[in-house]
Parts: sequence; structure tokens; C-alpha cells
Amino acid sequence: MRVWRKIDNVHIAAACDRNEQIAKETAKAWNIPAHYTDLAEMLQRHSFSIVDICTPTHTHCKLAIQALESGCHVLLEKPMVMTTNEAEQVMSARKRSGTKLGVIHNMLFEPVMIKALSLIRKGNLGQIINADVRFLHTNEEPMLSNRSHWCHSLQGGRFGEILPHPIYLLQALLGQIDIELVSIAKIGDYPWIPADELFVALGRNKTSGSIYISFNSPVEAVIVSVYGTKSVFRIDLTGETIVQLKHRPFNRLSKGIDNLRQIYQLASSTLRATSLILSGKWSNGHETYIRGFVDYVLNEKDPPVTLQEAYNTVETLERICKKIDFIVSHGLRECTKFEAVET
Repeated sequence: MRVWRKIDNVHIAAACDRNEQIAKETAKAWNIPAHYTDLAEMLQRHSFSIVDICTPTHTHCKLAIQALESGCHVLLEKPMVMTTNEAEQVMSARKRSGTKLGVIHNMLFEPVMIKALSLIRKGNLGQIINADVRFLHTNEEPMLSNRSHWCHSLQGGRFGEILPHPIYLLQALLGQIDIELVSIAKIGDYPWIPADELFVALGRNKTSGSIYISFNSPVEAVIVSVYGTKSVFRIDLTGETIVQLKHRPFNRLSKGIDNLRQIYQLASSTLRATSLILSGKWSNGHETYIRGFVDYVLNEKDPPVTLQEAYNTVETLERICKKIDFIVSHGLRECTKFEAVET
């Protein structure tokens, strides 16, 4: 809502939620002129340009098709849907309607990630050898700790909701990747959670990647490490900092100088982010993506995320979640590309 309010020539015309109280309170809080509990009714009564769907993932397919077939452009939160079959249905509806469809891969558009990808594309990293994405959460994380949350009913459970983020980050760095290993573990005490630790190893040609998700961390953090033939990038998406480590001689003096360079880079990143926030020029990933999507709709610009990229994320998500559910249902610990391994 905050982002839409910032964009020129955009007017929020209606809000819809199947819970009437939520729809009513949202409309009142944001001064929205109309609210509904049924999407079909809302689409019938109004002529919209864009419908922004912020509902649980398993509802995306039906709602997106409804909105597309009514002639609206559609914006979806990540992921597009949970399965490739649903993705194909949504993409077919978009093609039939001649409308535009966007999927918000917001972390790609965080300022620090935009900068890192720009440096990588300029060749500062050299040839990428490995990329590692780590999502660290405490056991008090709101979705995990809520026994009734809808995420637990997804394929892959809580992991199914969060996995699109590390998947699309890795795909932006490595391209489409094959799953080599999926491993889970449980450390916490929530009885409704079969696993709260996930490790996924992936590979593509001469490059490799990994995803690690934990709900037992003492701190919240999202960290991306990318290793290349020229340098190493450490990208902290939580602290909005980036550190580049270049080749250096193997001696104590070089190590000390390297440490000072890292301190300087951390301080520079922090000051840059603080300056942007204080000046009111800060744009988070959601805002940057949504502005790009509006440009795509109104001015025929390139889409911020292509449908093929969104589809590739769904395809990898579906394959990983199937392996997670297989491991859980068979009482295993991990599943490789070739075999399952008993606990």
C-alpha cells in the first residue's frame, strides 16, 4: 500500500479479502473507496488496470486467472504458484487475455543486490565457481511459530514458502541449476514442524550452489556469498552491506591490510544506506520492482522479472519441495539426485 501510494498516476480503487472485517478495516485505514469479499464481484463492478494479489501462494493460480481473464494486468507475490502445472495455466491465461503478468522477486531489487549484480556483470568477480545463499531465522519466526499458519499446509511446509527467495537469487547468479542433494534436520521443539533445518546442494556445468535455511539461529540474517576466479563477494541483505575480497599474497601483512579494506567497505555500505534512508531516497526491493512493473505496463519497458525466470523458480521449487515431502514421509534424513539415504 505504501509503495502504490508513492507512484504517480496510480489510484487504489478497491480492496478485497474473503474476511469482510479485514477488507473493511484495510479500506478504512488506507482511505480506499470500496471493499469486497469476492474477487469476481469486485472485477465485475470496476474497471481496473492492475490487480495486486498478496494472498497465500496456494490461492494464486485461481485468483490470477480470474483477474487476467477480466482484462487486468496482474502482479503476484513470489512465487508465481507452487507447481509447474499451475504456472502453465496462469501463463496460458495471460497469453489468451493479452495482458501482462509480474512476479515480485523482491530481493533481486534490494539496493545492495542490485549493486552486487552490476559488479558481477561487469566482470569484477571473474568466472563464477560457487554461490551460497543462507537464510537464518530464530525459532520465534512468526510463520513457523504459528501452528495454524497456512504455510504449514504447503508442499514443503514452511520451507515451501521461503524457498523461492534463495532459488531466484541463485538462478540470477548461476542460471538454471540441477538439484544434487536435499537434506533436512529438526532441532526445535515445535511438534507441528517435521524439520526446521534445510540444506540443498545444486550444480550446473562447472559451477555449484547451495541453499541453507535455519529456524534455529540466534539472529535474523540473509547472506549471499559468491566465489569467482577474480574475487569473492559477501552480500548481507539484512544489513545492506557488500564486501569484495580480492586476491592477495599469503602473509600476515596482506591479511591485516585485507581486514582494513573489509572494515572500510562495511562502513561505506552502511553510510550509503543510512544516507539514502535519511534523504528519503531509499527504495526497498518491493518498491523498485513495483515501479519497474508499472513502467512495463505503461511504457512498454522490459519486465523486471521475465515469465521464464518466474517459471524456472517454480520448477526448481516444486522439485525441492517434492524431495522434502518424500524425506519426511519416509522418515529419512536426505535425498540425493540418485538415491534416498536413511536416518
